[in-house]
Amino acid sequence: MVNEVVYKEGYARQPVHPLLLICIPIFVAGCNLYTILSTLRMSGQYQGYTSYEEIANCEARIRALSREKEGRLSRYNDSIACYNQDIRDGRSQKTIKKSLARVKKFEEQIGDIEVAMFDAQRKLAELNRRLRQENVVTTITGEIVPAEIQANIAYQLYQQQNKPRRR
Repeated sequence: MVNEVVYKEGYARQPVHPLLLICIPIFVAGCNLYTILSTLRMSGQYQGYTSYEEIANCEARIRALSREKEGRLSRYNDSIACYNQDIRDGRSQKTIKKSLARVKKFEEQIGDIEVAMFDAQRKLAELNRRLRQENVVTTITGEIVPAEIQANIAYQLYQQQNKPRRR
Protein backbone atom coordinates (compact mmCIF):
# COMPACT_ATOMS: atom_id res chain seq x y z
CA MET A 1 0.00 0.00 0.00
CA VAL A 2 1.61 3.13 -1.22
CA ASN A 3 -0.76 5.73 0.34
CA GLU A 4 -0.28 4.62 3.92
CA VAL A 5 1.34 7.09 6.26
CA VAL A 6 3.81 5.60 8.64
CA TYR A 7 4.07 7.29 12.04
CA LYS A 8 6.95 6.96 14.39
CA GLU A 9 6.20 5.22 17.61
CA GLY A 10 4.87 7.60 20.26
CA TYR A 11 3.63 10.16 17.74
CA ALA A 12 -0.08 9.78 17.28
CA ARG A 13 -1.79 11.95 14.70
CA GLN A 14 -4.17 14.34 16.45
CA PRO A 15 -6.98 16.02 14.52
CA VAL A 16 -6.87 19.85 14.45
CA HIS A 17 -9.55 21.48 16.53
CA PRO A 18 -12.13 23.29 14.31
CA LEU A 19 -11.93 26.47 16.40
CA LEU A 20 -8.23 26.77 15.56
CA LEU A 21 -9.09 26.61 11.88
CA ILE A 22 -11.39 29.60 12.41
CA CYS A 23 -9.43 31.64 14.99
CA ILE A 24 -6.00 31.64 13.39
CA PRO A 25 -7.06 33.29 10.08
CA ILE A 26 -9.16 35.85 12.00
CA PHE A 27 -6.18 36.68 14.23
CA VAL A 28 -3.87 37.09 11.22
CA ALA A 29 -6.44 39.27 9.44
CA GLY A 30 -6.87 41.39 12.58
CA CYS A 31 -3.12 41.96 12.83
CA ASN A 32 -2.99 42.94 9.17
CA LEU A 33 -5.94 45.31 9.59
CA TYR A 34 -4.28 46.93 12.62
CA THR A 35 -1.07 47.40 10.62
CA ILE A 36 -2.96 48.97 7.70
CA LEU A 37 -4.93 51.33 9.95
CA SER A 38 -1.84 52.43 11.87
CA THR A 39 -0.01 53.09 8.59
CA LEU A 40 -2.94 55.15 7.28
CA ARG A 41 -3.17 56.95 10.61
CA MET A 42 0.50 57.96 10.44
CA SER A 43 0.12 59.19 6.86
CA GLY A 44 -2.95 61.21 7.81
CA GLN A 45 -5.29 59.48 5.37
CA TYR A 46 -7.29 57.82 8.12
CA GLN A 47 -9.92 60.25 9.40
CA GLY A 48 -9.22 59.37 13.01
CA TYR A 49 -6.13 61.56 13.26
CA THR A 50 -5.07 64.85 11.71
CA SER A 51 -1.68 64.89 10.04
CA TYR A 52 0.66 67.81 10.56
CA GLU A 53 1.84 67.23 7.01
CA GLU A 54 -1.71 67.81 5.75
CA ILE A 55 -1.84 71.12 7.64
CA ALA A 56 1.54 72.16 6.24
CA ASN A 57 0.40 71.31 2.69
CA CYS A 58 -2.73 73.38 3.18
CA GLU A 59 -0.71 76.35 4.43
CA ALA A 60 1.69 76.01 1.47
CA ARG A 61 -1.27 76.00 -0.95
CA ILE A 62 -2.61 79.20 0.61
CA ARG A 63 0.81 80.87 0.24
CA ALA A 64 1.10 79.72 -3.40
CA LEU A 65 -2.40 81.02 -4.19
CA SER A 66 -1.55 84.32 -2.52
CA ARG A 67 1.57 84.71 -4.68
CA GLU A 68 -0.41 83.82 -7.80
CA LYS A 69 -3.08 86.36 -6.87
CA GLU A 70 -0.44 89.09 -6.45
CA GLY A 71 0.92 88.33 -9.92
CA ARG A 72 -2.55 88.40 -11.47
CA LEU A 73 -3.38 91.65 -9.69
CA SER A 74 -0.26 93.23 -11.13
CA ARG A 75 -1.20 92.12 -14.64
CA TYR A 76 -4.81 93.20 -13.98
CA ASN A 77 -3.66 96.71 -13.04
CA ASP A 78 -1.48 96.82 -16.15
CA SER A 79 -4.44 95.81 -18.34
CA ILE A 80 -6.62 98.51 -16.74
CA ALA A 81 -3.90 101.07 -17.47
CA CYS A 82 -3.77 99.90 -21.11
CA TYR A 83 -7.56 100.09 -21.34
CA ASN A 84 -7.59 103.66 -19.97
CA GLN A 85 -4.74 104.63 -22.31
CA ASP A 86 -6.66 103.22 -25.29
CA ILE A 87 -9.67 105.35 -24.35
CA ARG A 88 -7.53 108.48 -23.91
CA ASP A 89 -5.73 107.91 -27.21
CA GLY A 90 -9.05 107.52 -29.05
CA ARG A 91 -8.33 104.03 -30.37
CA SER A 92 -10.91 102.09 -32.35
CA GLN A 93 -13.86 100.41 -30.67
CA LYS A 94 -12.43 97.01 -31.61
CA THR A 95 -9.15 97.72 -29.74
CA ILE A 96 -11.03 99.09 -26.71
CA LYS A 97 -13.26 95.97 -26.60
CA LYS A 98 -10.17 93.74 -26.70
CA SER A 99 -8.65 95.68 -23.81
CA LEU A 100 -11.89 95.46 -21.85
CA ALA A 101 -12.09 91.70 -22.53
CA ARG A 102 -8.54 91.33 -21.16
CA VAL A 103 -9.53 93.24 -18.02
CA LYS A 104 -12.60 91.02 -17.52
CA LYS A 105 -10.51 87.88 -18.07
CA PHE A 106 -8.14 88.92 -15.27
CA GLU A 107 -11.11 89.75 -13.01
CA GLU A 108 -12.47 86.22 -13.52
CA GLN A 109 -9.07 84.63 -12.86
CA ILE A 110 -8.61 86.65 -9.67
CA GLY A 111 -12.12 85.65 -8.57
CA ASP A 112 -11.30 81.97 -9.15
CA ILE A 113 -8.09 82.32 -7.12
CA GLU A 114 -9.99 83.99 -4.27
CA VAL A 115 -12.53 81.15 -4.23
CA ALA A 116 -9.70 78.58 -4.12
CA MET A 117 -8.02 80.51 -1.30
CA PHE A 118 -11.29 80.63 0.64
CA ASP A 119 -11.69 76.85 0.27
CA ALA A 120 -8.10 76.24 1.37
CA GLN A 121 -8.53 78.54 4.39
CA ARG A 122 -11.76 76.78 5.35
CA LYS A 123 -10.04 73.40 5.07
CA LEU A 124 -7.13 74.67 7.20
CA ALA A 125 -9.56 75.92 9.85
CA GLU A 126 -11.29 72.52 9.87
CA LEU A 127 -7.96 70.70 10.22
CA ASN A 128 -6.91 72.96 13.10
CA ARG A 129 -10.28 72.44 14.81
CA ARG A 130 -9.96 68.67 14.42
CA LEU A 131 -6.41 68.78 15.75
CA ARG A 132 -7.51 70.70 18.85
CA GLN A 133 -10.27 68.16 19.47
CA GLU A 134 -7.84 65.26 19.15
CA ASN A 135 -5.35 66.74 21.61
CA VAL A 136 -7.32 66.02 24.75
CA VAL A 137 -5.87 65.27 28.15
CA THR A 138 -7.57 63.58 31.07
CA THR A 139 -7.43 64.80 34.65
CA ILE A 140 -6.71 62.62 37.67
CA THR A 141 -10.43 61.89 38.02
CA GLY A 142 -10.61 60.78 34.38
CA GLU A 143 -12.38 63.84 32.99
CA ILE A 144 -11.42 64.88 29.48
CA VAL A 145 -9.99 68.40 29.27
CA PRO A 146 -9.57 69.90 25.78
CA ALA A 147 -6.21 71.45 24.97
CA GLU A 148 -7.76 74.92 24.62
CA ILE A 149 -8.98 74.86 28.22
CA GLN A 150 -5.60 73.53 29.32
CA ALA A 151 -3.91 76.45 27.58
CA ASN A 152 -6.26 78.90 29.33
CA ILE A 153 -5.56 77.32 32.72
CA ALA A 154 -1.80 77.36 32.10
CA TYR A 155 -1.95 81.02 31.08
CA GLN A 156 -3.95 81.94 34.20
CA LEU A 157 -1.43 80.10 36.39
CA TYR A 158 1.41 81.91 34.63
CA GLN A 159 -0.27 85.27 35.27
CA GLN A 160 -0.83 84.44 38.94
CA GLN A 161 2.78 83.42 39.42
CA ASN A 162 4.15 86.51 37.69
CA LYS A 163 2.02 89.15 39.42
CA PRO A 164 3.97 92.12 40.71
CA ARG A 165 4.38 91.71 44.45
CA ARG A 166 3.30 94.46 46.82
CA ARG A 167 5.65 95.41 49.61
